[in-house]
Amino acid sequence: MDRRLQVVGVCCGLSATGVFFASLADAVANDPTFTLFSSYLSDLGVGPQADVFNAAVVTAGLLVLPFAILGLWPVLRRSLWSIPATVSLCLAGAFTVLVGLFTEDSMRVHVDVSTGVFLSMAATGVLAWLALRAHHPLGRWVTELTEAVAILGVLLVPIVGYPFFETIMAMVAFAWLPLVAAVRLRQLLVQGMAPGARAGPPVTGQDIPIETPK
Repeated sequence: MDRRLQVVGVCCGLSATGVFFASLADAVANDPTFTLFSSYLSDLGVGPQADVFNAAVVTAGLLVLPFAILGLWPVLRRSLWSIPATVSLCLAGAFTVLVGLFTEDSMRVHVDVSTGVFLSMAATGVLAWLALRAHHPLGRWVTELTEAVAILGVLLVPIVGYPFFETIMAMVAFAWLPLVAAVRLRQLLVQGMAPGARAGPPVTGQDIPIETPK
């Protein structure tokens, strides 16, 4: 895959996190009825800052899609788990978009799409870890961090109905995205500066700053 497309993908991953946390901070600061870790994040979708927050949630979800396809998949493609992991992350992005469109006012639909977000987030953590552990394309520490995120996600799924754990899981997921994106962006930039570099297989963490292996 062309290196420039991969750069676009990882930048979308970085942007998704920025949009999410910026909108969360803005909504928390301007919604006196909301208390972080004590209120459901979905409450912000019907609060004073609802329009801003819901628009940001939809935008963040949309940005996750190109990150999954252009940013994450090229890194994982050597593993049999690459497609399941990419599809799972795409589902997480799509469900996030739906959460912004179907707020708490939608009742059952909102519950269903919110459940879809957290289940797909947990699945992405597990599948991404399985894909990364085969070759450690982003470095061993990223694989180990993803393993920790996967374990935490699986443990939180049964209790995500509580506001505190829901917020923790959402924050962990949106914190994992920029870490993976930043490491991958650094690899792409180093790869692009290598003499005679061309778009090719992902550069692994162990390869930096050596020229892309043949």
